[in-house]
Amino acid sequence: MNLTHDENESARFARIEALPATNESFATLKAALGDASWSVRQAAAERLIGLSLDVRACREIALMLRDRDNTGARNAAAWVLSKAGPHAVEVTAPLLTDADADLRKFAADILGDSHHSGAVDPLVLALNDVDGNVSLAATEALGKIGGAAAIDSLRHRLETGPLISRVAALEALTSLGVAAPLPIVVAMANEPASARSAYRAAARILDFGATLMLCRGLLSHATRDAALSAFGLLTSHSRAADDEIRTAVRLIPDAHQWLEKVLASDDDERRRGALRVVQAAQLTRLVLPVCRLLSQPSLAENTLRALIRLGPSVATMLLNPSRLSSFDEDVLLLVGEVIAELADGTHVAALLTFTRSTEPNFVSLALKALGQTRSKEAIVPLVEALAGEHAAIATSGLIAIGKSWPEAVKVALTPLQKPAMAPAALKVWATVAPADAVTLIQQYSQSTDPTRRQCAVELAHTLGPGAFELLQASMLDENALVREAVCRSLALISPDKGAPLLLQSLRDSSERVVCAAIQTAGDLRLEAARPALLLLLAKAEPSILLVTLQALERLGASNVDLPEALFTHTESDVVKQALMVCATGPRARPRLRKALLDARWTVRAAAARLLALAGSPEDVPALELALSEESNDLAHEAMRSSLTHLRPFAPHAP
Repeated sequence: MNLTHDENESARFARIEALPATNESFATLKAALGDASWSVRQAAAERLIGLSLDVRACREIALMLRDRDNTGARNAAAWVLSKAGPHAVEVTAPLLTDADADLRKFAADILGDSHHSGAVDPLVLALNDVDGNVSLAATEALGKIGGAAAIDSLRHRLETGPLISRVAALEALTSLGVAAPLPIVVAMANEPASARSAYRAAARILDFGATLMLCRGLLSHATRDAALSAFGLLTSHSRAADDEIRTAVRLIPDAHQWLEKVLASDDDERRRGALRVVQAAQLTRLVLPVCRLLSQPSLAENTLRALIRLGPSVATMLLNPSRLSSFDEDVLLLVGEVIAELADGTHVAALLTFTRSTEPNFVSLALKALGQTRSKEAIVPLVEALAGEHAAIATSGLIAIGKSWPEAVKVALTPLQKPAMAPAALKVWATVAPADAVTLIQQYSQSTDPTRRQCAVELAHTLGPGAFELLQASMLDENALVREAVCRSLALISPDKGAPLLLQSLRDSSERVVCAAIQTAGDLRLEAARPALLLLLAKAEPSILLVTLQALERLGASNVDLPEALFTHTESDVVKQALMVCATGPRARPRLRKALLDARWTVRAAAARLLALAGSPEDVPALELALSEESNDLAHEAMRSSLTHLRPFAPHAP
């Protein structure tokens, strides 16, 4: 089939998509790499990868790299070669010695993007290329591939050659997560052209001297942005480091203005660094600019950590109606978590004002934080909230406070016994006065209201010897929610007593009851449930399959011969869980290697991660092959990480 360029783009794209995945399609797909349309070129490139190209096919595609008049075709051919595996590496590596320097650089780029260990040796030789661009491209490529030989060559490069080569080597090592020698990094930090790279590298060095170097970098206007970016990469925390950061910040005249400007920028590296510096230096004046970063998913975790480490004064600053009103709903939810984490008795008065707000989000925020204060003054407003839409929050708060003030909570709840205590109040009452709650729980178990019967079941564990009798009777309840609650409550009593009821529940007509019974059997490590759980694997419902596999994992089922159908199931979560169950079994590694070739990237990534834990050096070739053909970034990273773990143990590791 030949594409005619008088067709419109959509028609050409459709014809490419319709081609069969056979070698007979190769010529048409190769020609389409030169199409004027990017989408057509990309579709052709992706289809070519699916053909498992041999050496001859790779050579034909490599010839397109010499076509300087068609940049699109060259780039498409390069992409195919970077994904086509060992045969493409075999064809591309000799191009590193071609007379054309531009082609040599192109080849280095392709080999780096291949992430294939077979490219390391030719790239190491290319480090000494007479053309600087080729040498730099080879350095960057080694930083993408990694491995012992690549790392050794990059470390040697740090000590020789021009500054630009040493910077490239340092960046490559940093991208691999490999620490460079501190003296070399310090020396390079003094050179303006290499300062940013040096500071980034310092963040990877687990040495207090590296932290001191970063702090000194903050003091110079020329290097402070580079040093700040590096602080965002720091993974270690210590009081000594925080003291040094605090001291450095005090010496910066415009520290607050500078950091506020950084927090408002769109540079994530510097913003992460600013968060680290703000928390270390206790710059509470910047709480509001910091809170605004909660709207950024990539920074939310760092931001929460920084706010909490700034201490209780943050809660005081945030408990202001106008400030809270400035946050959108998603950010307000996270701000509420910060306030709840930091609130103490000194915040009760401010929180009480918010419980009377007309804004429901403010009320729930305040009630949650009141419970965390463990304050006696918070009891009455929380009891009042038991009758409203925030009953669940109030219940949790009163249970928490009841650990410190049981009698005060009991006194506040006593008036609610007449005419009949509501379920939310009873849950608290059973915690602070379990003996007094027995009669009420038994009455609830006989109620015509299924919600009350469910509540009685959830509190059965407080009845002592009478718990099992109530649960046994409730297992016959007509309401599935009550029977589900029985399964979950069995986890709180003796496993020996609960086992017969759980085994009975595994045959319940309600799927939600069966799932609850399976989960409880797994939580209790109930060995008696193993045969029934294995029988459930024959069920078609993915939800039951998934929880059953999770339960078997808790029981320890690595030697169980699971049905092969689970490893090719249409639901990827089922496949991943099946692989996890058998991760250390006798057939685990062949299955994991096979899963590296699964059509779903999530399964391939899961298999790679499990091989890092359960694999051996013998699995390195399979991982390398899968890595060379992987097109998904997350799966690619999982495979690369697994190889990094396994290669040092391989007898012939590259």
